[in-house]
Amino acid sequence: MSTVLYFDTLEFQVEKTERFAKTANCSAPADSKLSKNQQETFMMECLQKLDGMELLRIQRELEDAGYPLYDGLIVREPLIQEVPIPQLFDNPKKTPSMVGCTIAELDRYMAYHDIAKTMGYENYEECDEKYRKDKENKKFEFGVHADETLAILAQTKLRVDKLLNENIPTFLYEYTYPKHAAHTDDLSYIMGVHTFEKDENEVHLAKVYQDMFMNFVKTGDPGLGFEATNKEKSSYFNVYWNETTGEKPVMENGFEEKVVKYFLEEMFEFDRNVTAAKKLKYMRVPTARFYSTDVASDEQVPYMFISMFLISLIFLTGCLIGKYCCPATRDRHLYIRLDGNDHDWHTVKNF
Repeated sequence: MSTVLYFDTLEFQVEKTERFAKTANCSAPADSKLSKNQQETFMMECLQKLDGMELLRIQRELEDAGYPLYDGLIVREPLIQEVPIPQLFDNPKKTPSMVGCTIAELDRYMAYHDIAKTMGYENYEECDEKYRKDKENKKFEFGVHADETLAILAQTKLRVDKLLNENIPTFLYEYTYPKHAAHTDDLSYIMGVHTFEKDENEVHLAKVYQDMFMNFVKTGDPGLGFEATNKEKSSYFNVYWNETTGEKPVMENGFEEKVVKYFLEEMFEFDRNVTAAKKLKYMRVPTARFYSTDVASDEQVPYMFISMFLISLIFLTGCLIGKYCCPATRDRHLYIRLDGNDHDWHTVKNF
């Protein structure tokens, strides 16, 4: 099913929890002599006494006030390694996988999402700046999607490619029927949650979902013409149905080509270039020295005097050689007199 991996640190989650408890008047008294564990127990027991609707009210109050949302997972060993997100997929289990997403995901919210950090770029601040600028200048054609939708689409392909690199049979699908294509809408087909009144096409799509998931769970193959994805072709199972045109789910090539090209090719290349530029900037270029850099500065004085003496000696030697070994002709004129007396009279013509 569609998902986007985005992790918070333990410290950040603790900060949000303490803010929530304070708003709910469940913080331990400031003048109490309770230990840290006792304070946390006091806070937990207080929150447990509150009604569920009251907890939701407090959550909405904090989120409306601009505080961070109460979502996300915690990076915590050994369950989740504290490594860049792309590395989380480097050692997958050798079992067949079925991965997919919907065409609209979280477009209904169009909220800000730190997509560059989600993708795990090394220089995520520079990458985010590039993405925001490209989006503002409309340099790509998928600007109609929300940040988090783009993150889901790009991460889905990233995860699939990692699985294929390990030769793991992988089935990629995309739900493209637009009427109910938001995040978790398709759960109604197989889990009965987020239900809605189905139209004539969605009745068939519900059956497709149920069959392909049940087949995959039983046999490792979803059936229905749903083939394992090909990395080079970026093939996927397009889950779509239209009774009027006769269109049904079918394998297609080029899963979200423009999104994949931008985030998994161009942006990763940009990220590598930024890293290379930073290394070049801070690289020290060795310079020639007449003295050692491995000794203290007060020990350099003798080396400096010796260097100056050698340079002076070479200069004086050159002067002496020039004076005594290369004598100039004594009758050589150093300049030309303007009255013409330094010329042979035979060569001087009268005017």
